[in-house]
Amino acid sequence: MSKKVTRTKKPPASRTSRRARRQPAKSTKNSTAPSHSTIRIGDEREKDLFWDHFIRSLDAEPRPNRVIHGASGVEHRLLGLGVDDVGKRLVLVSDAPEARSAAMMQVDVQTTVPDTRVVVARPIATDFTIFVRSLVAMMGASRFPIDEISQIVEQLGGDKKDDAIGELDKYFGQHFRSVVDLFKFAPLDLLYQIQQLFGQLSLIDWGIMIGKIFDKETRTVDIEALTSLDIMGLDRKFGVCPVPLFDFNENDLEAIRSGSRFEEITEIIRRLQIYQYFFPSPDHLVLGLIDRGVNQKKDIVQHVKSSPEIGHPFGPVEIVAESTDPLTLIDALQDRGMCVSGKHTMEMTEDGQAVRHEVEYKPRESILSKIINRVQVKIGTSGD
Repeated sequence: MSKKVTRTKKPPASRTSRRARRQPAKSTKNSTAPSHSTIRIGDEREKDLFWDHFIRSLDAEPRPNRVIHGASGVEHRLLGLGVDDVGKRLVLVSDAPEARSAAMMQVDVQTTVPDTRVVVARPIATDFTIFVRSLVAMMGASRFPIDEISQIVEQLGGDKKDDAIGELDKYFGQHFRSVVDLFKFAPLDLLYQIQQLFGQLSLIDWGIMIGKIFDKETRTVDIEALTSLDIMGLDRKFGVCPVPLFDFNENDLEAIRSGSRFEEITEIIRRLQIYQYFFPSPDHLVLGLIDRGVNQKKDIVQHVKSSPEIGHPFGPVEIVAESTDPLTLIDALQDRGMCVSGKHTMEMTEDGQAVRHEVEYKPRESILSKIINRVQVKIGTSGD
């Protein structure tokens, strides 16, 4: 299906003019570099355009800025910045190591440009739970004796060192190599990514978790609870789009770095449920809002219509026939058995819940939080 984006006030740019803007850009040097030093790996000349190509696939024009100031005067570091003059959007790729900083940047910068809508993405290089699941696979179960870990450590320092290293490489090596490869394709700050990993660990309440993991009587550990850690949860909660780089394969990364075919880049980020944050499907918005407890028709209509107003023009519908009218979409979703209507409220059906289950932990889900949070703040400050 070709991409169709509905915008408010001004008609969208023609397909021809969009493609004309989507030409590989010249290298954009950091004209406003941070004063403190950073550690980066790989060939910078080849990587400089990675985020510029990412931004162009979102119908924004890259700019060379790598820092931006908000109303607070705070200097926010960026991996990329793009301007969409047609849609009046400012697309920022944050270098923040955790979600709260990226969300605060969005608010801080938005205050300085009230006539432009600020949209923020935050790349995440690795997922702590991948290592946990690899450990479960290596041990054969999530619950195992502590002594088995001790034996592996002893082997690393003994005659069976090579066997132990081979076993660790079998389960952990590929992910470590994939993380290292990321720095060959995209400009990422190594120290910030290390902070990011520790930030994921800080999401765990270790005081409670240690009691669940360790069994002193049987001298066993059970790490099952660690496998379900939601590392993108705060991004989605704060309305920031997480970009899970650990889900990109080598071909995906090379396609973005080369920037030779922007349609391919769009399809990559669409497949990974990132594109739908920037250009949300209105039928998914309706279903997601009902799932989130926005169940009165008038509220659903208000929330859906606010999406383009906050910098997220509608993308193509994915569940029902083409339409951007919320009431029409509600009726169509009812006809498909995704939701049912009471006298004043809407409820999800099992079929609707099945559709929601496929996307509720994906990056696209952040737009729902952004819409709901924005409407709640608007209502809270209006005095109504």
